[in-house]
Parts: sequence; C-alpha cells; structure tokens
Amino acid sequence: MDAKMRSTILGRINFIWAGIIAGIVYWFIESSFDAYVYHLGSFSERLISPDPNEFWMRIILIAILGIFGLYAQISIKKELQAKEEIRRINDGLEQRITERTAQLESANRDLKDKVIERTKAERRLATQYAISRILTESVALDEAADKVLQALCIEMGWDIGEIWRVDREKNALVCANIWHQTSIDISEFKEITWKISFLPGCGIPGRVWSTGKPVWIANVAKEANFPRGPCASKIGLHGAFGFPVKFKDEVLGIVIIVVLLFNREIRQPDEEQIQLFASVGSQLGQFFERKRVEEELIKSENKYKGIVNTANTGIFQSNLNRDILYLNDTATRMIGFNSLQEAVSGGVGEFYSRFQ
Repeated sequence: MDAKMRSTILGRINFIWAGIIAGIVYWFIESSFDAYVYHLGSFSERLISPDPNEFWMRIILIAILGIFGLYAQISIKKELQAKEEIRRINDGLEQRITERTAQLESANRDLKDKVIERTKAERRLATQYAISRILTESVALDEAADKVLQALCIEMGWDIGEIWRVDREKNALVCANIWHQTSIDISEFKEITWKISFLPGCGIPGRVWSTGKPVWIANVAKEANFPRGPCASKIGLHGAFGFPVKFKDEVLGIVIIVVLLFNREIRQPDEEQIQLFASVGSQLGQFFERKRVEEELIKSENKYKGIVNTANTGIFQSNLNRDILYLNDTATRMIGFNSLQEAVSGGVGEFYSRFQ
C-alpha cells in the first residue's frame, strides 16, 4: 500500500467512534462468555445488568477506547495536515523549479540568439571591410574577382564561388572565375563549369541574368532547373545563392555563389545575407565600371601616343611657363635630341633656340 492510499484511508476513519464501537463489541463478547461459557446467567441479564463492578469496568473500558480514538484521531489529523503541507510545499517548489527552468531556458535561447546574431553581424562587417579593402587595393579585374570570391566564401561560410560573365557573341553566360574551399574536391564539377554556358533563364546564373534579381535555393538537389545537378550531388552541394552585379542598368557580370557546408547542411534564405550581397553587388558594379573606364582611357591614351609618335610632323607640348612636357619622335630627331629628358636638361632657352 503506497503512502497516498494509506493517507486516504486513515483520513476517512473516525477513530472516536471506532473506539466506542470496539468497547460495545467487547461488552457483547464478555456478556456472551458470561452467559454461555461460565453460565453466570442469561445473555440478556449479563448484557443489561451485570455485576456493578463489572459494569463500571466496561464503562471505563469504553471511555478509554473512546479517549484513545480521540487521541488517534487528533494525531492522525495532524499527521495528514503535516503531509498535506509538505505536499503543498513540494508542489510549490516543483512549480517554481519548472517556472525557473523555463525562464533559464528562455534566457539561454535569447542569449544564444543574440550571440548568433552578433556573430553574423561581425561576419557581415568583416565581409564588407574585406571587400572594400580588396576593391581599393586591386589593380586588375581578375585579381579583384578572385579575392572577392575568396572573401565571400571564407567570411560568410560558403564553399564554392563563381563569377559568370556575358559572352556577347554567344549571348550566354560563361564562367570567368572559380574559387573553392580546400576541404572540398570539385575537380569534376570545375571541369564541367568551365565548359558549360547558360542562356537567359537557364540554371541559376541564367535566372539571375534574365530577372536581374537575387536567387536563393535552399537545396539544389530538389531543383529541376539546375543542369549541373548530377555532378553537384556527387560532392553534396545543397544551398545556392546568386546575385547580379549591375551598373548603368545593365547586367555586365553575374556573381554566383554556390555553397555547400561540408556536413551537407541545407541553407535557408537569410534576408540579412541577401541585403549584404546586394551591397556587395553594388560595390562590385562600381568597381567594374571604374576599371572599365580606366582601361578604355589607357587604350585611348596608348592609341593617341601611337598616332602622335609615328606622325611625320614634329609635335611638342608645353605649359604656360614654356616648360616642355612632351616631344614626339619626329620632333626629337628634328632638333637633334635623343629624348625628352635630353631636350629639357639644357634648359628651355636652348630648346627653343634649336627649334627655331
């Protein structure tokens, strides 16, 4: 019998009446013995009018049993009250422990979320700083592209980075740069990537190119419009995100970051990363535009110098102070100098006297 059942049974018994009834039962039993065993008279005589001393003994016994029942009743009531108080306290403690545990779990979740959010914010900031530094220090487009892919993959936890550029003759996207983490072998995937091209709307690069908007796919294994799917499955690629690099409202190149965490984690869309990549896309667009203009200026300047240097007419350039800034080859030979440095080393007066 468990403690709860025992307490229930004891709580229902009235020990005062139990003592009185026990005394009465004893009265009947003793009367029966006197009448039928000892033959001291009839049962009714022994029950109603026994010997006076025996009568008072029976009364005293019933009183003692009643008093004992009262004492037992009070003791058991106190015990039950004490147990009820202990149970109530225990229930209260359990409730407080449960509430406190829930509060601690909630606080731990909040703290964990804050730590994760802070880590993400730090990584985004580190990524932005790395991209800005790369674009500031890089001289050539290819150099910047490789470093940008590496920074995006390392800082934001992606495994593979690709840059796709538009081939105007094919009217298709072709891969221009690939970077990947050393922990993943992409030799076969890379070979296919260098050979394949994407028309507008085809594959992730084509979708980004045709819409001009980012595309995030949580699991490329379930993506129908993914031509490199079989090869990607071999190396366990899942999450993918592509975004356009634009300037002057024209998509000049599509930066595609195809990512798989090495443990095959499926990556769900992250709005903050999407915003970060949009900012990176804007930075890259400005950088590409600046470098394109610089390259065009260099080409134009080289073309101009080529024309001027091969002209049959002597040409020179000076400022308002009559300092010599430039001589073409014909002018240098006409006035008997071998170079611009030699022409200006003798002073302006000598130069103009020879030129005249």
